[in-house]
Amino acid sequence: MTITKKFMEQLDNLYSTFSEFNNPDSDNIVWIDGCLVQYSQDEKHLLRAVGNIENYFIKEGTTRICRGAFSDCISLKSLVIPNSVTFIDDYAFQGCENLKTIIIPSGVKAIGKHAFEGCSKLANIEISNTIESIGERAFGCCHALEKITIPESVKLLGDGVFDGCVSLKTIVFEGVVEKIGSISGWMQFGKYGPIYGEYLYGDDWEKEMREYGYDIDYFDEERLEYKLEKERRRWRNLKILIPFGKEVHYVNLLNYYHFMITRDPFDVHNYSLIATNEDVENGVEDDCGVVYSIDGERLLKCRNKTIGKYSIKEGTTIICNEAFSCSSLTDIHIPNSVICIGKNAFERCKLTEIHLPDSVWLIEEKAFYMCKFLHKIFISGSVTHIGEHAFLFCRHIESIYVDPKNNNFDSRNNCNAIIETNANTLVIGCASTIIPDSVTHIGNGAFACQRSLSSIQIPKSVVHIGNAAFFECYALSDIYIPESVTYIGYNAFTGCYNVRSILVDKNNKHYDSRNDCNAIIDTNNNLLIRGCDSTVIPESITHIGNAAFSCCSFSKIHIPASVIHIGDYAFEFCKNLCEIIIPKSVTHMGKYVFECCESLSQIIVPIGSRSKTEKMLQPSLKSKIIEKANADVVITNSKLNVLNGNTINNFKKKNGEFAGSYAQDVMGYSDEDIYDAFEGDPDAYWNID
Repeated sequence: MTITKKFMEQLDNLYSTFSEFNNPDSDNIVWIDGCLVQYSQDEKHLLRAVGNIENYFIKEGTTRICRGAFSDCISLKSLVIPNSVTFIDDYAFQGCENLKTIIIPSGVKAIGKHAFEGCSKLANIEISNTIESIGERAFGCCHALEKITIPESVKLLGDGVFDGCVSLKTIVFEGVVEKIGSISGWMQFGKYGPIYGEYLYGDDWEKEMREYGYDIDYFDEERLEYKLEKERRRWRNLKILIPFGKEVHYVNLLNYYHFMITRDPFDVHNYSLIATNEDVENGVEDDCGVVYSIDGERLLKCRNKTIGKYSIKEGTTIICNEAFSCSSLTDIHIPNSVICIGKNAFERCKLTEIHLPDSVWLIEEKAFYMCKFLHKIFISGSVTHIGEHAFLFCRHIESIYVDPKNNNFDSRNNCNAIIETNANTLVIGCASTIIPDSVTHIGNGAFACQRSLSSIQIPKSVVHIGNAAFFECYALSDIYIPESVTYIGYNAFTGCYNVRSILVDKNNKHYDSRNDCNAIIDTNNNLLIRGCDSTVIPESITHIGNAAFSCCSFSKIHIPASVIHIGDYAFEFCKNLCEIIIPKSVTHMGKYVFECCESLSQIIVPIGSRSKTEKMLQPSLKSKIIEKANADVVITNSKLNVLNGNTINNFKKKNGEFAGSYAQDVMGYSDEDIYDAFEGDPDAYWNID
């Protein structure tokens, strides 16, 4: 007897215990309420609903919903099942097309075959933690179902239980299901003969097939192979979430379809990743100063900070949080038993390359944080999760490769990056990355601190640029934002101090570079979010964003009188900035606006604005505030406020050739400088209040 047949017999035995009332005699029928619902004489079994029912509360005390009780009741929209029910029989709700939600209460132990098959609008199914068995095709063709959780109590899942669930994206297993039939119900032909789910029939498979009731002459191996491949592709994006530590069990059960099996994010069991002082003291230390748990499954801590090369012991499954953090580790061999690499496990190590074996499932956040010598990364086919900032500040990465067998991440088109496959999100890039035109999101910190990244082409497919995506890419010289981008995160280009050109596509509806200003502006909010040395702030700008000019090298910049808000760190690390004029329109300045502006000697404000400005600035800058007449006079490239000729000439006679001009009076340029800059005709560019 095959495993599959044994499995099905176990289900049949379970169902047979409830078979007494499958075909009740009329003498045993009692009618309850005006809905024309038939119950058994003792009112414990709901036999059949024959009326036009939309909403129904099953009678308290009912223990069983019998075979086909609500079958094809297309008017049924909602149903309440009492806790007294212990069994939902075969076909009980088959074809209830308008049923949208079902809650299986505690007390129910089994759901029969085809019980909810064809409930095409059923989008929400809550299963209690008392159910032990779910029969074949129980939820088949529930087209609206996107996610379902299988509670810990369930031990048996029948064949094709989710067959035809075309919208199903996620199955969460809270416990260990002992037997799972084929998810889709297809009979599968493998290399050595037919396979049903995971189970291989014996050598004499033709005989067994006939015994199981199939006409062997019907099967066309080539045709079924084609169907099987189509089925595998259809289920390829289904995500399976499982309890931590049960990876091998579920891989063996479900690997035929290459599901994206991953750990349930709500079942992290972080205690396994945290090595307490007690764990380390009670652990076993090897000759290299590396401490393991007594059972050898967890690598707890490396006490030897001068360690160079090291091979982790076979049988180790977890590398704990901070295990090798800040050590001199240059070379690491990870055995094929390791499943998880903990948080900050290799932080600041001197590793030059990392090659993950096929056993690794999880790379936790900051696992390789600030490994600044790391230049080569290989991600194996088994990895299902890469934590945030796992490779952040690894500034010299040259080569990134993801095994093509990986269903969760890829390096499509040899792009030299790690891309989250389903989300089309580039999560880790390097100086040699070419962003594929299928990528829609650039993740948080994706290129952060890639110091040798001098240029990057953002394709028209990208709609989202994450926080700190290009943070401190010092060599980056130009930025182009295509029309497709709808979101740019904070600090996306902060610290890119060599940028000389910034351009937003003129067709972008969310951002712009109005007036060729060499900046990125949030269009709707008139917020300048990133500028550079050559930026001219447009007069329509009302807000200068956080760190908008951080690390720029200009010595002076004009803030127009339209600006009312200057964000945190707006001019941080502008080390050449020597003076700046704050117009009276500014009502808010954030934290550390001029942090580390070593050359800043004058903060010029209009007369009467000193007190207001002092309240907005940090105390150490109060002595640099200077009140000055005409400090808030506005000069722009497009709108000029020029006095009449007689007034200009009279002013010149009294005060000198260019005295009173914005360029001389406020910015401090000499007559000679102004003459050269404006080709002897500065009148059109100056403004007297």
